[in-house]
Amino acid sequence: MPTYISIGFSQAFNPEQAFNEAAVSLKHQLNQPVIDLVIALITPSYARTEGLQLLRRILNPVRMIGSVTPAIIINERIESKGVALLGLTSSDIRFGMAAVDRVSLTSPRETAFRVAHYAESNLSVNQRYGSLFFLNSCSKNNSQISLGLQDGLGHSFVISGGIPCDQKLCDAPIIYNDKILTDSFAGLVWGGETRAAIAARHGWKVLGKPRMVTKAENNLIRTIDHQPAITIYQNYFKNDLSDPGSVNHLRLKELTNLYPIGVRTSDGKTFAPHHVVDALADGALVCQGEIPAGSCVHLMIGDKKTCRNAVRLAATELRDHLYNHTPQLVFVMESVSRRKLFGRERSTQTDIIKEILGLTVPVFGMYTYGEIAPLGQTKELPDTQPQSTSIVLTAIG
Repeated sequence: MPTYISIGFSQAFNPEQAFNEAAVSLKHQLNQPVIDLVIALITPSYARTEGLQLLRRILNPVRMIGSVTPAIIINERIESKGVALLGLTSSDIRFGMAAVDRVSLTSPRETAFRVAHYAESNLSVNQRYGSLFFLNSCSKNNSQISLGLQDGLGHSFVISGGIPCDQKLCDAPIIYNDKILTDSFAGLVWGGETRAAIAARHGWKVLGKPRMVTKAENNLIRTIDHQPAITIYQNYFKNDLSDPGSVNHLRLKELTNLYPIGVRTSDGKTFAPHHVVDALADGALVCQGEIPAGSCVHLMIGDKKTCRNAVRLAATELRDHLYNHTPQLVFVMESVSRRKLFGRERSTQTDIIKEILGLTVPVFGMYTYGEIAPLGQTKELPDTQPQSTSIVLTAIG
């Protein structure tokens, strides 16, 4: 039996009606007696357990996973509200799935290892090809998450993941079967007679001279060039940020979304953007990932041209990883920073993906506040790491 993939969507005002319309549309298009997997992406106002239970009654999928997200990507469309369902049925692809709740009570690395290990254990075939993870942003240190995933799956495995909500708000629960989990981490691993590939790019450029992290603890940057870390922003935005003890946190958040801290990667040629989520009274910066002392850092800035070119590079790399084989699905995780940068032009990015990978390829995905994926070329040995401002493309089949 070949692989069947369909998408159902609704943005009816009433959440129950939206779930019903999306499910009925998906079931009608898929027209298969069994649905192996449903990936559900919903915007915050539709987050209802009753809606998931309705999906269970209408679709009765073997597995369902997904997330609440700020916006949904469906082929050439970007939708800021609604219920989107991707259904997949295949005799060639097998899935393993797992979730851990109350993740704030355990270490990030241990949590990630458990989810990866359990998901792989639930996979009914030996051939493993790819994985997709949804992380609630209550997981503070995403460098440890990345290491835990590699502990469970291996450093050469195709790993992609996204953080669907703002770290300080934690308002984007994870969908797992017919439950909504708020302090959670869920993952999907697939294998069988299929393929997988991943490519991530950002397009942000370095701004100003290089600086050195001189004191750091885990995901906390204490000092840069022996000055409080926040001075890297205060030097550029004097009118927006005052003394460390009275920082306008809302303005800092706006600035760091567009101007992340870039860390030179191990190849010495590129910089990985890291999102700053808070500043402490002493001027220390709280980051989503670890930036150790001795790291060379810059502020980074993006523009539409370079970020659009990053999409083209990512899609081309994905095509090369697949040896020009047309994928059956491309799942997109894209930073909200890019959404803010592109504004009304953001749908042009999915046009580029389809132009390179195939006009009929289903493109389905979400916006995130942080991504976990290898950055740049990944054909030999992927270096999975936390990042921000990126677009991550994951191909299945």
